[in-house]
Amino acid sequence: MGARNHLMDFNWVIALVVALGLLSLINILSQYFQVKNKGRTIIGVLLILLVLYNLVLSGHVLWGRVYDNDEYLMAEAYIQEINKLEINDGDVIAVSIPGTQWEKLNYQTDKSMVVFAPKTLKKLIEESKVQFAFDQFNVQYILGYSPELTEEILSSSQVQNIASNDIEVSLPETSQTKSWFMNLIR
Repeated sequence: MGARNHLMDFNWVIALVVALGLLSLINILSQYFQVKNKGRTIIGVLLILLVLYNLVLSGHVLWGRVYDNDEYLMAEAYIQEINKLEINDGDVIAVSIPGTQWEKLNYQTDKSMVVFAPKTLKKLIEESKVQFAFDQFNVQYILGYSPELTEEILSSSQVQNIASNDIEVSLPETSQTKSWFMNLIR
């Protein structure tokens, strides 16, 4: 299973409607200001620059929000840890990843994953049924649990830990040009 936004199927329609809207707006403004060919071109260029400015600005805000929390960076760190191991295609990883970040892990590592909530695992540990549950799903690895819960899981089952949720995350390197461009628009 992989994460996919179904809006991407209709992006071409949105781009077409925006382009037609810009053309119509150019015609309306040209008629209102009673300008000819050079004036139409200037109005068109200004409107396109205005739309591009707003696209860059919205991209800037979106990327800023992505990096405001560390879920994305945690997912990237987990992906690196998963890729370090040689995990068989039939093996499953039990994960405790907030939100839908586990789908990103699944998509970018091409490994099978199943979500086990920490509450569920604590209950299974109390009932001594962790290994039984892991056997049902063919879980061979765990990922993203607290260090304390990881120790409890490892002591009551025969799985390997890929990484706990206290893994070090590193900020990606950004080129000076990209930093300048992103800070140019505020």
